[in-house]
Amino acid sequence: MGVRKVAWTLIAVGVVGWGLHAATAWAGSQNVAGVRAEAAFLNRAVAAAGGTDTHALVNDYTQSGGQFSSLVQLEQEASATAGAMGMTNAKQITRSLAGENFVELSGAGAGGAQISVYESSFPAAGGQGTDVLVIRATPDTVTARNLTNLMQQVYSAVADQHRIPDVSAYVETVHKGLASTAQVRQDEARVLAAVGAKAFSGMQSGTDSSVSAFAANGPKGIKSGTQSMNLQVGVHLDSLHRQTDVFIGTPIIVDPF
Repeated sequence: MGVRKVAWTLIAVGVVGWGLHAATAWAGSQNVAGVRAEAAFLNRAVAAAGGTDTHALVNDYTQSGGQFSSLVQLEQEASATAGAMGMTNAKQITRSLAGENFVELSGAGAGGAQISVYESSFPAAGGQGTDVLVIRATPDTVTARNLTNLMQQVYSAVADQHRIPDVSAYVETVHKGLASTAQVRQDEARVLAAVGAKAFSGMQSGTDSSVSAFAANGPKGIKSGTQSMNLQVGVHLDSLHRQTDVFIGTPIIVDPF
């Protein structure tokens, strides 16, 4: 998947982007049943899009207050999360700066998923601080079952540490040929109808477009301004490969495309 930064991208890669996600999110995924319902919601939307599913990402952003954590503490927390994700032979990166301690573990997890775990701590006055956990997990093969299982696994890896999960996910599906504007609008409408979602905003920028929507019977999602949002559909016309890339995420697509 090519990374294409467009003006209307809601969430950018990196801690700053995940921080925006946290700032707009509600309480996060509340329980295992909730995250499985979130997965079923996304799988219905993806099925309606058709095409070939080529890539998926499950993301968690969890922020917690307390003391400024040392590298040793972050390494222990990251190791526990990696273990819960079934990671083996993880590669580790650490960084300690005046304003941040940071640990990254990356490697293969259960079922061949590619996983990265990021633990960061930012200092505040009086020895206090803010810890941020981010998990990014990509299934080896994109299927509805694999996506559901991975979303549940990410949820449990966070909840088992007595932290509040905030799980999101998206799937990229590819269609041969370059879709016309009318076809793009039809594809967006079909995906929204499959989950009973209503669009409240849409943007177009050259070969890229995006629709933000909310389904009342879907997962809680986030607040986008004053609007509730639990579904985003993005389309990129890839002239190089002569294909149309459709991205479907709940509550958002966390990467630029």
